Amino acid sequence: MSWSLVLDNTVSSRPRWDGTSGKVTADNTVGRFLIDLVNKVPKITAQDFEAMLNSNINDLLMVTYLSNLTQAQIALNEKLVAL
Repeated sequence: MSWSLVLDNTVSSRPRWDGTSGKVTADNTVGRFLIDLVNKVPKITAQDFEAMLNSNINDLLMVTYLSNLTQAQIALNEKLVAL
């Protein structure tokens, strides 16, 4: 069972609001699940994160460029065939 499903089931089965004070009722189980979830996130340095982000952005830009180039080539080919 995935953590998100366990968390959804836990949160949905608990009362969310205390009707008298308007505050959220405390639930230690949800807090423990959230701490476990946060601790599972890999710890990386800011430089490594920036390098990965820049790499992904460059990949996305390259795919976008190639897509636009392909569309232009197809349009040019259709115009040449129509002549």
